[in-house]
Amino acid sequence: MSFADVPLQLGDPVLVLGRMSETVDYVPGVVLDHIAAVVDTPRTAYCLAGGLKMGFLSGPVLNVRGEVVGVTGIELSEEEGGGLYSRSGVPMVFQAALLAPYIASPPRSGAGEPKASGEEAWLGVFTQPLKPEFAAYWGLPEAGGLIVSTVVPDSPAAQAGIQPGDIIKSFDGKPQRATQDREVLNFSRLVRDTGPGKTVRIELLRNGQPLTLEATLTTRPQSAQDAEEYEENVLGLTVRELTRDIRIALNIAEDVQGVIVRRVASGSPAQAAKMRPGVIIMAVGDYTVTNLEEYRQAIEKLRETRPAEVPLFARVGSATGFFRVRPRW
Repeated sequence: MSFADVPLQLGDPVLVLGRMSETVDYVPGVVLDHIAAVVDTPRTAYCLAGGLKMGFLSGPVLNVRGEVVGVTGIELSEEEGGGLYSRSGVPMVFQAALLAPYIASPPRSGAGEPKASGEEAWLGVFTQPLKPEFAAYWGLPEAGGLIVSTVVPDSPAAQAGIQPGDIIKSFDGKPQRATQDREVLNFSRLVRDTGPGKTVRIELLRNGQPLTLEATLTTRPQSAQDAEEYEENVLGLTVRELTRDIRIALNIAEDVQGVIVRRVASGSPAQAAKMRPGVIIMAVGDYTVTNLEEYRQAIEKLRETRPAEVPLFARVGSATGFFRVRPRW
């Protein structure tokens, strides 16, 4: 596969290659999109029509001839001209010509950035920028800051008393003036690099009134990418533990315990029972499953007893029910 420096036209269909699944895992995927806008100055830029999941950002973009015409992204730096034409938060196609110098001479890994040392810190909030229209709606004197949209339960933010709707104006003595979506990443990086175990001062606005809180950062929880998994050939499933990011992405409450299906083997008993990735298994037969080890133990019990049919109590979306799986002994 090679890059081709060919123009795109308004309405042209494109394929975006990426890696993202229902279980917040990185597996190959394809999205069909089209060019929604073509901007000619100060240089050609293309806007995609649809939104893209995280796993498809920086993915290659193919035209109808199968040529790679660029990669996706949200924004270029102002030094590269991005701030002159692109709309914050709109997926863009960065042309092959722009990438050619980097392909010919790849930058060293981590060049220009400090090396990561130790574990990453975690606050436990999801935020969005305080744009001028939001500031005007709430009657605030100026835009800039971070609106807290979600507070993760039992996180450092929750324990500190941060609430949805709060506006973070300063973190650890560093003013927060985000007005564009891309600037939220700077806050995420700031929190991550502060280090776990540190107590930070957070200045915010609540209902327009200033408030100062202190939060002690913890280590970032294990992600789906790092989670342990277990593959078995009795039912034909590969499952993994429920990590915090999966719970947030799929809106799974903390009281829901089990393991999540990552893969279903082709031609397996589980596939015959119409199981699919993303299903949360909470019980295998008579055995309650709250974690990966309990699932392993339940499968070993099945090997010993060799039942003709195994009812799996599971959750699919907001519904619960049974899959009846017939192992082939």
